[in-house]
Amino acid sequence: MGKKYNNAITTTAGFNYAAQQPLDDRAVVDSYGDLAGLISSGVSYEGMEVYVTADKKAYKLINETWKAVVTEETLTNLISCGTSDPSATVTSQFYFKYSAE
Repeated sequence: MGKKYNNAITTTAGFNYAAQQPLDDRAVVDSYGDLAGLISSGVSYEGMEVYVTADKKAYKLINETWKAVVTEETLTNLISCGTSDPSATVTSQFYFKYSAE
């Protein structure tokens, strides 16, 4: 299987992570503005997902642009706030994360 990233920690056994925080400190940031810092500092990668606590939303990096990950709740809110104006357009870009349950 081909891999894009090969720098990894190899273990021969599992481990027990007991902390109530992300293993990778890039996984959660305080504000949307902090996402730009991940790109400018060179510590982000294509497909990276980060949770922004101020927005209470997850974002995914696609083509060097952070796009909101649309949850079922967000999608329901967008649909329920719909408009009957046929000329209305959606100006935000979203990445929809499908979850088969």
